Amino acid sequence: MKKLNQRLRKLREKNHYTQKQVANATDISFDAYRGYEYQDVEPNIEYLIKIAEFYDVSVEYILGIQEDSGVSKYFDKGNNTPFPIRLRELRKKARLTQQQMATLINKNMRTYRRYEKGENFPSIEILITLADIFHVTIDDLIGRKAL
Repeated sequence: MKKLNQRLRKLREKNHYTQKQVANATDISFDAYRGYEYQDVEPNIEYLIKIAEFYDVSVEYILGIQEDSGVSKYFDKGNNTPFPIRLRELRKKARLTQQQMATLINKNMRTYRRYEKGENFPSIEILITLADIFHVTIDDLIGRKAL
């Protein structure tokens, strides 16, 4: 996720923040945030959302998937659907079983089931795969509603 660390650093420097300021504002530990910029650590969904909302950009922009920052004025900050619920909605709409989903993402059913229960969260790589399966943006997949 080389683009992730580059985008985070670029956003932080453009807005004249220190790593400590971003960490405090997003309620992410300083060590974790620093790890995101130095590619030591991959943020989970919760932290990706916090960072995207802090900078008013889309998750796709942070991950380097899109070049346009997708300013979050296009997102309804107060009306997000939790990821586990959104994942279940998309799966059912696609008429897929949990087992079929597990197979599609090359995980066992227990792991997939934990995603839908909110007991575990997928890696960024799996998020991208899930978004591709459902033909949605990552922001849509993780429940950030567009206005």
